[in-house]
Amino acid sequence: MKYLWDNIPTIKKRIEHYKTILLLLDFDGTLSPIAPTPNQAVLPPQTKKILQTLISNQSIQVAIISGRSLQDIKQKVDLSSLIFAGNHGFEWEINNKRFAIPIPPDMRTSIKQLHSKLLFLEKSFKGLYIENKTVTISIHYRLVPEILHKKLKKTVYEIVNIRNAKKQVVFVVEGKKVLDIRPSISWTKGHISDFLIKELLKKNILPLVIFIGDDITDEDAFVNLKNNVTIKVGENPMSNALYYVRDTQEVTTFINWLSQTKAPKTLQKN
Repeated sequence: MKYLWDNIPTIKKRIEHYKTILLLLDFDGTLSPIAPTPNQAVLPPQTKKILQTLISNQSIQVAIISGRSLQDIKQKVDLSSLIFAGNHGFEWEINNKRFAIPIPPDMRTSIKQLHSKLLFLEKSFKGLYIENKTVTISIHYRLVPEILHKKLKKTVYEIVNIRNAKKQVVFVVEGKKVLDIRPSISWTKGHISDFLIKELLKKNILPLVIFIGDDITDEDAFVNLKNNVTIKVGENPMSNALYYVRDTQEVTTFINWLSQTKAPKTLQKN
């Protein structure tokens, strides 16, 4: 993994070689600093202004791919003319049209019933917040005393394993102080990224993809997009990303640099 700013000349050459850039961005920990609770996360005004500039550039297609629900991420960003993908790509919106991966009834029922069964944990573990996103469930434990983290995880896995006793209908993905319970469908941020690329290819547009994310769920996209520009927020030698930046401020600095580097007057056809 290489530090992004040490490799800007190489990245700049790649960007200038393509007519279209597909910029894929995570939200929490990427555009917005990690907050104590999901509701407290805010898109910094400076970052929002840069996103507006990027949106107005016809050579850059911007998509926000988040673990948040589609409605939630749209409200947090509060910008039009963007592609939004929520619930790790299970649901998305393009040009105000909504789409979703079909979820089998047994998996939907399991998610609903698991949410009811897990709610008691909020009383047992002070600071715990269980978020029902309909398609998935997020168990946020950032405010739970660290000494209880192991016990909490064990309890969650035991409840999920009981649900999966006869057939695996859901599974758990661990993120930054969060446990995500998802339906057992092979669909990740990597899949939704591939889908968006294919949508451009249908228009005879071959884009250079830039994906920026900070969490474990972004690794699926890093793997799928290995021939593009993948950027991890926070250095991690185990990550599949090619480059890293130190924090969300460096993400803001980079997308601002991108908006200037890929200004309309500098476009070059591939």
